[in-house]
Amino acid sequence: MKLSFKSTTLLPALVLAAAIPVAAAAQPEQHGMAARGGDHGMQRMAGMWQKTLSAGQQRRIEKMRLQTAREKSILKAKIRLAKTELALLVTDNSPDQNAINKKLNELMKLMRKKMELHYIHIIKVREILNKEQRVSFDLGVLHKAGRGHGKHH
Repeated sequence: MKLSFKSTTLLPALVLAAAIPVAAAAQPEQHGMAARGGDHGMQRMAGMWQKTLSAGQQRRIEKMRLQTAREKSILKAKIRLAKTELALLVTDNSPDQNAINKKLNELMKLMRKKMELHYIHIIKVREILNKEQRVSFDLGVLHKAGRGHGKHH
């Protein structure tokens, strides 16, 4: 029996296509850096500091986290408003460059203040931690700094 080109090409392709989902199902599901092929050891080590906190450390950090979140939420709302106002200025029929520049300066001040709050919080948390906890915490800070947020357009 003579096989056509279609049958000799199609049959192995079908077998391969059927095998891929089976092989994929056999692999454990990975999340975060592991899914992107990252450093598993560093990721595990970076989160260890939280597991070693005393009750007092936990309370102090939670209070600081709440205060920082409150302050940042206000700044985030102001940033959204400034961005909207900037968009309106730019899309005006006759854009005023001076007004646009003023709004840009306002927006940059707000964004800087938000970043300052973030890094002040990190410094304050570090002050609460002991030497061993700081190593793990610092790994997490460095890991997050290198990864970015993917929001840059």
